[in-house]
Parts: sequence; C-alpha cells; structure tokens
Amino acid sequence: MAKLDHMLNNLHNWGRNRFDNIPKRIKELQSQLNSLYPTSADKGVMKLIAIMEKDLEEMLECEELWWNQCARALWLRHGDKNTSYFHLKANQRRNRNKISSLMLDNGRRSENVEDIHNCFINHFANIFSSSNPSHFEAIVDVVKDRISNSMI
Repeated sequence: MAKLDHMLNNLHNWGRNRFDNIPKRIKELQSQLNSLYPTSADKGVMKLIAIMEKDLEEMLECEELWWNQCARALWLRHGDKNTSYFHLKANQRRNRNKISSLMLDNGRRSENVEDIHNCFINHFANIFSSSNPSHFEAIVDVVKDRISNSMI
C-alpha cells in the first residue's frame, strides 16, 4: 500500500508541475518576449526570440490539449444529463406551443383537431382571397399595354 501511495504522490506532483505551471509559464514567456521585441536586431537576440516563441507555442498547444481533455471529461460525465435536459426543454416548448383549443368563427370553443385545422384554413383563405375584385378590367388593360406581341 505504501508503494501505491508513493506512486500516487509522485504522479500528483508530476501533474501539478507539468500542467499547473503552464499558464504561469505562458505569462512569463509573453512578458519576456514583449521586453525583447523592441531591442536591437542583434543576431543573438533574434535567436533567443525564436527559441522563446517556439517554447511559447509549445506551451499554448499544451494548454489547449489540457482544456480539450477537461472538456471531454466533463462531457462524458455530464453528457447524458445535458441530453435529457435538452429533450425535456424541447418537449416543454412543444407542449407550450401546441394549440389545444380554439375559439371558432361561430363563437364556440373546440378542442377537436379537425375543427381547429378547418378554422385556420378558412381564416387564411378569407384573408388571402377577394370576394369582389375592383377595377379588374383596368388592371388587365394596363398590363396588356405593357406587354408587346414580341414579348409573348
């Protein structure tokens, strides 16, 4: 048991040293690079900047990998909970948006699906139809004057 505890402590320390210092190391590298950029274009300084930029890129990749692993672990742990939550919300919204009863044209309330369906069809048919078109011949005459035989 002591060996297992010792190994656990070593792994814990390794992980803390490897990953906990990443954000701190990134900030250090960025501040060092910002202080080196305005300096002279000395060959040695340029080489140091290139090395530090490479280190910074590696640290940023390491940090991104760490965040991806954390996100995946959270998704695996809570994925089903989130899925059931979103299904529940979708069903609640569907039930809330459902028209269960409607006041018909004759003033009677109906819960019958066919009555509701027919009421909507009649309503929109009345809105988008005209019972007595006015000046229909005048409109047709204007359209005829605008269209020549060669266009037809």
